[in-house]
Amino acid sequence: MRFRLGRRLIVSPVAEVEIGDDVLVYLAEETGTAMIRELVKRADRGLALSQFKPERTVQVPVVEVARTEKIRGEAI
Repeated sequence: MRFRLGRRLIVSPVAEVEIGDDVLVYLAEETGTAMIRELVKRADRGLALSQFKPERTVQVPVVEVARTEKIRGEAI
């Protein structure tokens, strides 16, 4: 699923996140940084996340992740 800039997303903080889901990842830093990615892999060391532009997979260590929430879609 691709999301357009400025669109409102429907996010579920309680839905189970599975491999292949689009997710909102909040980073565990003071800036309140978050990112939207596709969850590719989950391991004890961290998450593998696919970003869309440029297309690549990024690794995020588990100590840098505050929480991960499932994106359900866009609000109309």
